[in-house]
Amino acid sequence: MILYTILGEKGWRKKKMKRIEIKALRLENFMSFVGEHIIDFGHITNVFGRNATGKTTIKRAIQYVLGIKGEDGKKITGIISHDSEGNDIADGASVEITLSIDDDTYTLKREFFNTYSRKGEPTGTATDCYVDGVNKKPTEFSKWIADNILQVDALQYCMNANSFFLQDSVKQRAILENAFSKSKDAEILKTIKDHELIEDLLKNGTVSEIKSTINKKIYGGRGRSAEIGLRQQADQIEPKIKELESQKVDEDFAELELQKADLQKRLSDIESKISGDKNDLLERKSDNIMRLKFKANDILRSASEDLMNKRSELSRKLANYHRSANDAEETLHDSLCDIEKTKNEIAKLRKEWEQVNNISFAEDNVCPTCGRPYDDDRVKEIIEKQKKAKEKELSRIENDAEKEEINLKEHQAFSDECAERLQGLKDAIKSMEDEIAKMPSEVDMTGNKEYTDLLKQIEDEEKEIDSMKNVSSKTVALEDQRDKMLAEISKVDKRLSSAEWNENIDSRIEVLEKQKDNLEIEIAQNEKALYILSMYDRAKNECLENDVNEAFSQCSVRLFRELVNGDTEQCCEILYNGEPYSRNLNLGFTMLTEIEVCRAFQNAYEVTMPIIVDNMESLDEERLPKIDGQFICISKTEDDELVVFADGGKTYGN
Repeated sequence: MILYTILGEKGWRKKKMKRIEIKALRLENFMSFVGEHIIDFGHITNVFGRNATGKTTIKRAIQYVLGIKGEDGKKITGIISHDSEGNDIADGASVEITLSIDDDTYTLKREFFNTYSRKGEPTGTATDCYVDGVNKKPTEFSKWIADNILQVDALQYCMNANSFFLQDSVKQRAILENAFSKSKDAEILKTIKDHELIEDLLKNGTVSEIKSTINKKIYGGRGRSAEIGLRQQADQIEPKIKELESQKVDEDFAELELQKADLQKRLSDIESKISGDKNDLLERKSDNIMRLKFKANDILRSASEDLMNKRSELSRKLANYHRSANDAEETLHDSLCDIEKTKNEIAKLRKEWEQVNNISFAEDNVCPTCGRPYDDDRVKEIIEKQKKAKEKELSRIENDAEKEEINLKEHQAFSDECAERLQGLKDAIKSMEDEIAKMPSEVDMTGNKEYTDLLKQIEDEEKEIDSMKNVSSKTVALEDQRDKMLAEISKVDKRLSSAEWNENIDSRIEVLEKQKDNLEIEIAQNEKALYILSMYDRAKNECLENDVNEAFSQCSVRLFRELVNGDTEQCCEILYNGEPYSRNLNLGFTMLTEIEVCRAFQNAYEVTMPIIVDNMESLDEERLPKIDGQFICISKTEDDELVVFADGGKTYGN
């Protein structure tokens, strides 16, 4: 058979297609069909009846015998007919379908039956499959369908678009890409600079997964327990460096070393003069005093270092409190931003609600397709449907607003928690600053027994020297000079002890600066990867969207949307004359959209087969597109019994 296939807006071309038609359907004890029932099909088959008369059962029977799952993606169940209490009225059910494939006719049959043990106890269920009366295993039966008709996954989309539309957007994109994509990933990659980097990245997942991972790595996750990102880590280093710089002691250590050398030389000269004037006893006494004074100075220097270390530890803790307070302020700011954003969203929803609520309905009494005027009942029906659509949209907006109100309360609670924590940190900072201010500028040695004992020994030794009558006044003067030198050297040593402290700080600062440089390099590398991935993602999305849209005429497909930051976000939305299928589309256009989707899949898989359309009461038969394949139209009516018409003639029902 030859079918004219759609090439978007560009025209038509002829293509060889496999042709499948349903000739007849035989049901026995299948769902609502008790006993044996035979239904013949034509080019256009109309199925009429009110709810629960068996309209949908016909569709399910066709799906069941061909191995197609229900639109919900689940295996069809409840096959055997049952009474009002839910009891099976028979031990089995069967569906037999007569098909023509091109010029050949085949009969396919599935039998579903209960199984029992030798004792007559139920053991489960089983299925038998037949092709032209020849029994086949279920796997062989499925393979026969795949080889002679089409793979089940493709078959369901060619016959009934609901199977496609009930999938989530990710699955829909995958289905469309598998059916219509002509662009190869490798070819798209070659158009991108540094495509080798993309190829390496894609070994670890999809583009969206990798972009999410990289963004999380750079900017961190959400929530208080989330790991911080590289950017925040880098930003936190500079305050740490400034804090360390503030802890350094401001001294010219080179000048202090020169002062100490000069004092030591002068001390040596004085001691040389003293040694020549005093006797052995005085020399021993003086040496002992010097030894005691050195020991006392060492104790004093150690105690002074302990005081300095304590002050430094308190300063470090204070810096940590300041950093925590800064983090708390940032978190509070982010929370306040979330509150403002949520308030704006609520205001936006309120405005949207008012806009929708103010929509008025004009009486449109002319068919947009054929141009004929509608009768009054049809006009009223259209207006009523428009009102229901308006009510549905208002309900959606109200639900969204309610969710945003809940979000606002959660953001406000978290903001209050952040403010409370920040105030606690400020109180702790004030307390720590007060503690540092109360610390003495010099160490108090009155409670150091070892130090005070040394001072007492020195005092006693000095008294003994003073009592020596044979000690010359010259020696006493020299000893006074010596003591002053020792005191000066002790002061210089105390100041020089800070040099090691500064060196430790410089070492820590060097480590932090290197960490920051490494973080900035890593951030730049990840940002480059994001940019290249975005270029590839955009190129791939554009190619896929173009490929898919070539298969449609009235419909178009949107597979990505632009984001504020210039990036793209994957989506999947079918539009009819610019209106999305998922919203704003009346039932008539919905049917036309579903038909065109089936036609596009059939064209992609080079097959012509029946299209099953539900809710056809919303679409006049005159508006059905002219196609070479079969239509099975299911319409809800007020008829008490199921009625089937094939090409205008009744084939089932009274």
